[in-house]
Amino acid sequence: MLLNRLNISSATSTLRGTSDGFVVRQRGRFSSEPKLLQVRAAISDSGAGWFESKVGKVGSYVDKKSHTGHGNEDGEEMVHFKGTAVIIKKLKVLDVVDRIADIQDDASEILGGKHVSVQLISNEFHPKTGKVLVSSEVNIEGWFTIFDPWTAEELSFHLDFAVPRAFGVPGAIIVKNNHPNEFLLVNFSLDLPDKSSAHFITNSWVFNTEHTDGRVFFRNKAYLPSDTPAALQGLRERELQVLRGNGNGERKHGERIYDYDVYNDLGLPDDGPKHARPTLGGSLEFPFPRRMRTGRPPTKTSPDCESRRSKPFYVPSDERFDHVKLSDNKADMVRAGGHAISSKIEAKLMRKADFDSIEEIWKLYAPKEKDIKNVLPGKVDIEYRDQHSLAFVQELTARRADGEKNHPLRFALPQVLQANDKAWQTNEEFAREFLAGFNPIEIKLVTEFPIKSSLNPAEYGDPVSAISSKHIDGHLEGLSIEEALSKKKLFVVDYHDTFFPWVGRINALENSKTYASRTLFFLSSDETLKVLAIELVLPPKSPDGAKIARVFTPPADSSKTNYVWELAKAHAINNEMAVHQSINHLSVTSSFQIAPLMSKNFQFISFTFFLIISILSIRLLSSFAQAKHDIFLIPHELADCVLTI
Repeated sequence: MLLNRLNISSATSTLRGTSDGFVVRQRGRFSSEPKLLQVRAAISDSGAGWFESKVGKVGSYVDKKSHTGHGNEDGEEMVHFKGTAVIIKKLKVLDVVDRIADIQDDASEILGGKHVSVQLISNEFHPKTGKVLVSSEVNIEGWFTIFDPWTAEELSFHLDFAVPRAFGVPGAIIVKNNHPNEFLLVNFSLDLPDKSSAHFITNSWVFNTEHTDGRVFFRNKAYLPSDTPAALQGLRERELQVLRGNGNGERKHGERIYDYDVYNDLGLPDDGPKHARPTLGGSLEFPFPRRMRTGRPPTKTSPDCESRRSKPFYVPSDERFDHVKLSDNKADMVRAGGHAISSKIEAKLMRKADFDSIEEIWKLYAPKEKDIKNVLPGKVDIEYRDQHSLAFVQELTARRADGEKNHPLRFALPQVLQANDKAWQTNEEFAREFLAGFNPIEIKLVTEFPIKSSLNPAEYGDPVSAISSKHIDGHLEGLSIEEALSKKKLFVVDYHDTFFPWVGRINALENSKTYASRTLFFLSSDETLKVLAIELVLPPKSPDGAKIARVFTPPADSSKTNYVWELAKAHAINNEMAVHQSINHLSVTSSFQIAPLMSKNFQFISFTFFLIISILSIRLLSSFAQAKHDIFLIPHELADCVLTI
């Protein structure tokens, strides 16, 4: 190998050979600390050699004179880019900085000469060498301070880059973290000579990169694959390889790999057969969904199932809650624990597992306030710089939305009960909770009457609903059923087809009882929903029998409590909660969203395109789930969501 050009322009330099090039031990004019630069010589067509750094296929345009800003031997005019990096140091817990890690990072700076550096990658090639223009690595100065903050604070560092004018606007940066611990690169921006700015997509945890080529962050500018600058294509391909992984090995903390796997970790077969669960995804019966691969070892009794014993569970660091959201979440958990502690202590002392009366439930709530206040006051958001540095403490001690203090041991009384103790029992509130509750999209317009099931009649019996005209005539404000249908006045929350295939298996479990339900509503003249009837259905008791369907209607005298009607409403609203947890939350949202989210990392697609893909995926997969009547949970889990009587 011929090294025919070596221009370091340093006060002292030493050169030693390695297996893949040379290592220059450089002591600069402006720093007494030695710097290591591993380079490999390459020969251009003109015979001039230029350095290649360890950035994969990307060559480096490295010249010490470009760093000084006085021009170089080719006579190229230099320009300066002013960079700003905003960083949060490693956190120990919630909002508190990991002081030990901070000391380790400071020691690596002072004693080991190891820094965090940033290098600019141009969209352009050097006109003579044909290699990608790359700036010198610029260290982040001022990392070590005597009085470091103890809480999560955004620290700003300023960098100065000198590059040839032909460099253009950088298309990417390479961040190298030679510290032993990670940090959060909140954002990075450049002030350009023409007074404009270039921003880079960061907000990512950067772990130690001594054994890698550094972290690549691209400018916040979207390109179609065919329009991606040629100078960036090598970096993009390398970044995609990192994100995709190779499908082997167990995922470790600090990795950023988004590869697919099926849901083969839902059960605990080592704890016994009743704890086994089927694998979801990858089969004809359950082709969907997919989850993120973790590579944990298999269970002892079932090699096809992945063990859940290893902790912590692998989640890419950038997908975890940020410190503010995590602090809010933990504060809510502490507050909820305080609310529940009195009832738990009483249950232990009294050995009670159930409530004996409504009055015992009322004791869980704080007393009524003197007056009802607006729960959504007109307050503006607090600027980040003005927020409390300990978000956990701020959230834990924060007042309620109505300005009142949180009771440490009791739940806040719902506003509707502040006005009326019996409001929770009214039919008006029952209907309102469907509209303002978890699943308003489940309220469907009735287009034919009587309502019919889409289940196979040969397998599930008569598809016609038991709700007939006799149950609703006289309750439609003078309209006939045909007129109510034509004026779009009838609505239904129909969970019959969702629950009916599972009801028998759920009811076979101990202390579990449920029904397949339909709830029929009428849109009254005051534009509020009014409940007309509730249908509860059980499967036949014998193979040749008919399914058992009962219809319940509101009592004529609302001044007296009809407990049969109240139980019917309880089952209907409980099915609403079960559908939210098992279908709309777990299946349609969480499980189905993972695949589009991972594909976003696989393809560098834009956020808008990601939303489009997500919506299409949800519609496609939810339609498939409804067609197959798969809740993606076997009855043990679903039974946890249903009413136990």
